[in-house]
Amino acid sequence: MSPKTIALDEEGYFILSDGLRLADVNEGKRLLSRITVDENGGVWTAWDAEPLIVEAFDKPYVAQQVEKIDETFFILMPYGFTCEIALNSLCLDTWDRFHGLTVTNVPFVLTRKAQAEFFNIVDSFDDDHLIICGKKFPTPDFYLENNDVAQTQFWSEKYSAAEAPRWDLQQHHPALEAILPQIKINKCRILNLGCGRGHDAAYLARLGHVVTAVDFNDLAISQAKEKYGTLQNLTWQVGDALDPKGFPPSDLIFEHTLFCAIPPKKRKALVQQWKRCLDERGHLLGIFFVHPKRGGPPYGGSEWELRELLEKDFRLLYWKRWPLSPAHRTGTELVIYAQKK
Repeated sequence: MSPKTIALDEEGYFILSDGLRLADVNEGKRLLSRITVDENGGVWTAWDAEPLIVEAFDKPYVAQQVEKIDETFFILMPYGFTCEIALNSLCLDTWDRFHGLTVTNVPFVLTRKAQAEFFNIVDSFDDDHLIICGKKFPTPDFYLENNDVAQTQFWSEKYSAAEAPRWDLQQHHPALEAILPQIKINKCRILNLGCGRGHDAAYLARLGHVVTAVDFNDLAISQAKEKYGTLQNLTWQVGDALDPKGFPPSDLIFEHTLFCAIPPKKRKALVQQWKRCLDERGHLLGIFFVHPKRGGPPYGGSEWELRELLEKDFRLLYWKRWPLSPAHRTGTELVIYAQKK
């Protein structure tokens, strides 16, 4: 049986099963105080003794205010919950929002109001640093750079290892079996960028779709051909998913583990590539990781970030945290179905 879940909305309030915010201040404070993050990025709390997956729209803690007492900084959150900031953890995302960790190692983000208060109580700041109580603290990008992910050799080593990489489920993602009947996709042209060993592409081709599967690692494509090379309606291609020339027009883009694998600075470019490769009124279907990990691959992400990246160019039709993820992905997957505007 899958663990029970509880959602956290954009402002950091718990949402009950009836869609209403949890109003009990004491219970809300208790739930926030019990939040932990596991090694896979899953966020957890407990109601009495029962563990709950926390489906946070943004970070697990959303700071509404910042307060300084002597030389210690605290964030104030919904339900009157307060926690000390680890100042050396502060970093900035693409939208210039401050993120960090509490001293209990729980990720947080500052609201715009809290960020304005924070700037008013630090000594000074510039684009790269904060001066706090006479000490200098760098403010790096939220996501940590890993130059290896741009090298095909990095991925070849993963694909040649005896044990399958953790992102490779060794079969199609089982969520497809439940999602596709719900969104009722007709037979169409599907582009699967970053296809890896091709499990998802092969499943879609078996359903009768005409699938083009692309990966920039030739070993991955070779292994995919070896396993699924006899399937009809399936074309394999070695290529860069962000090639500005794009690919032949498709009716559907299927995304699974490419968004989390590329350098996060290229995510906006990937969204534009999806738009470029889709025919008029085409669709995007994606299974995304939503967890607060800064390093990668797989890099983390949030529902907040995905909404910001997609809503300008796509009409969001289906948005659901997946309840039946593989064990090592519990609480960290989001399914999105969207139509190109």
